[in-house]
Amino acid sequence: MWGLELFGPSLGGPESARWVGVLEAFLTGWIVYVAAAGMLFEGLVLCWWRRRLVPDLPVAAAAVGMFLWSGFEVAVVVLRASTGRTSGADLPGPLFHWCVLLLATWSAFQWWRMK
Repeated sequence: MWGLELFGPSLGGPESARWVGVLEAFLTGWIVYVAAAGMLFEGLVLCWWRRRLVPDLPVAAAAVGMFLWSGFEVAVVVLRASTGRTSGADLPGPLFHWCVLLLATWSAFQWWRMK
């Protein structure tokens, strides 16, 4: 992930920002699906039925929120590039790497705590 973020733009031409973002979106999407989807679903079910907030819910919601925001930014870059406009340099940049770092840290903490 971080290698793609750091070295991806130097590997391509003028369209490298578009393709790096698309590849990061696919990779992070898989990680969010595997790591955060279950936590989010279980947290919402427990919050709805048992009226109990579990600590996994805010972490999963933050990860999914960062993923959706980053996906929106990548979509803007791809659409601007396809219409011939600027590459989207006015956007703050995708948060895919922070999403992965949050999920990895939380999962490691939970594994350590359950040990």
